Amino acid sequence: MANTYPLVLEAGLWAGNDGNWSTWPIQVGEPPQHFNVLPATSNGETWLPLLEACSSSPSVALTDPNICGQSRGVGDFEGSQSVGYQHNASSSWENIGTYNLPVQASLFNDDQAGLYGTDDVGLHNSTGLLNLTGQSVAGIVTKDFWLGSFGIAKRAANFSTEKTIVPSLLEEMKAQNLTPSASFGLDVGASYENASGSLVLGGYDAGASEGQGITVSDFEDLSLAVHTRSIVLSNTLQGTVSVTHDLLSLPMAIDSSVSQLWLPGVVCDQLEVFLGLTYDTSTELYIVNDTAHEKLVRLAPEMAFTLAADGTSNFTTSIILPYTALDLQAGPPTYNFSTNYFPIRRASKGSVLGRAFLQEAYLVVDWERSNFTLSQASKRGNRTRKIVPISAPSKAKSKPSLSVGAIVGVAIGAVVLVVIIAALIWWRVRARRLRKALGPTDIPDPASSWPEDKKLADNEPGPEELPDTNRDSIHSEAMSVPLYELHEEQTSYQLMGNPVRYELPADRVESELEAQQNEVRYQPYRSGS
Repeated sequence: MANTYPLVLEAGLWAGNDGNWSTWPIQVGEPPQHFNVLPATSNGETWLPLLEACSSSPSVALTDPNICGQSRGVGDFEGSQSVGYQHNASSSWENIGTYNLPVQASLFNDDQAGLYGTDDVGLHNSTGLLNLTGQSVAGIVTKDFWLGSFGIAKRAANFSTEKTIVPSLLEEMKAQNLTPSASFGLDVGASYENASGSLVLGGYDAGASEGQGITVSDFEDLSLAVHTRSIVLSNTLQGTVSVTHDLLSLPMAIDSSVSQLWLPGVVCDQLEVFLGLTYDTSTELYIVNDTAHEKLVRLAPEMAFTLAADGTSNFTTSIILPYTALDLQAGPPTYNFSTNYFPIRRASKGSVLGRAFLQEAYLVVDWERSNFTLSQASKRGNRTRKIVPISAPSKAKSKPSLSVGAIVGVAIGAVVLVVIIAALIWWRVRARRLRKALGPTDIPDPASSWPEDKKLADNEPGPEELPDTNRDSIHSEAMSVPLYELHEEQTSYQLMGNPVRYELPADRVESELEAQQNEVRYQPYRSGS
C-alpha cells in the first residue's frame, strides 16, 4: 500500500570548511559506515569522501587523518572515528568505475571525478532507518566538495560504458511507495539563527515559506533555474546601491551542493567596491579584512534579489539576505586559520545560487510535474510546521482517439454520402409517383428512344409489367432509408418525415411529362427543394 504521508528528515550536526552548514546523518554499506552530508539538488547520487581524501592534505591543521575525516563529515565505523568511505570494507559494494561528477558547467577549473559503484544507503527519519539497496555512490577526493552529499534530484546515474542506469534515490523511494511522489521541500537551515535544516520528501512544509514566491514550470534538463532581474544592496559602505548588468537576465541555477553565489565577474567587481572586499587570486575567494568586517557588522547591509521565473514574466519575488547570512569563515585546507570572506565566486559562464543564498529561501520541487517554487523563508522562531503531501500525477490512460482532422474528414464524407443517397431516392420515388398518377398507358415508352438493337421484343415485359410485389418491395426499401434536408436558415441536417402522396391534375400531366423528358437525369440536391 502506498505511503500517502511525506517523510521528514531532520538535520543533525553543523559542519563545513567554508561556512557552518546544517548536515543530515546517513549510513552507507554493510556493515554501516556513518556520515554527515548535505542535500544536493543537482543530482540523484550519494557522494562520500574516500580515505585518500585526507591522506595528502596540504593543511597543517589537518595533518591528523581523524581530524580531517571529522572535518569532512565522516563519522564512526564499527565504533571508531573513520577517516573516509571504505568501499572495500562494504559487502554490499558493487564497483562500476571512475566517472566525472555531474557538476554545474564551468564552476571549477579541473574536472571533478569520482569512483562510482552501488551500495546500500540508509536515511534516518522520525520513524527509524529507511534503507535503500543498490544506490549510486561516488567516492570523492576533490577539495572543492569538502563534505559529502546525498542527491535529491530525479536525475538517474547513467554509466554509458558499463550500460548501467541506476535510479535516483527519490525515484527508488517513489517506486517502493515510501513517499507519495518524487518531490521535496528543502530548508537548508541557518546557523546565525541557530536553526537546523529540514527536508521533506514527498511533500513540503507550508510553514517554512513566507509569501507565494514564484513558480517555474516545464523547466528543461532537470535544472532548477530562475532569472535575476536586479540585485540591490542597502546599508553598504556607499549606501544603497543597485547592481545592474545585462548578464543578470540570464538564468541562474539553484544548487545546494555548492556553498557560494557564482556570479558574472563584472557583478563581483561591483560588489567588491560596494562592500570593501579583497579578491584572493590564490583561493579565488573574496576576503573581508578586519577593518571592513567591523564596518559591515555595524552597518548590517542586506542583499535583495528580485527573481522571476523567466526573462519575460511580470511575476517576481524578492529573496533578502541579511549580512549575517553572508558573513562566513573559510578554514583548513583553504586557510590554516579561520578567515572572514564574502560568499561570492566569479563564474566564467553560468551563474549559480548556492547554499548561502538558500539560507533565506524555501525550495519546493515536484520533479514529476516539472515545476518548482522558490519563496522567502519564514523566520524560524515564528514557524508552525505544516507538512503538506504532494501526490503523484494521475497515470490514467485515455483511450486512443482520432485526430481532429480525421474526425472532420469522416463527418464530411458521411454528409456527402447521405446527400447522394437522399437525392437518388427522391428522384426514384418522384418518378414512380408520376407513373402511378398517369397510368401505364399514358407513360411514354422509354424504349422508343433506344437504338434499334436495344429495343425490347414484343413478348418481353415492359417497365410497368414488373410484378407488384417487387415494386412494393423496392418502395419499402427506399422508404426505410433516412432522408436529410439542409435548410437555408440552418447549418445542421434535420430528419424529414415520410413524403406526402399527391395526384397531379389531368391538365398538368402532359406538361409535367414534357418537362421531365428535358430534365437532367441526376439533378443536384438543392436546399428547400
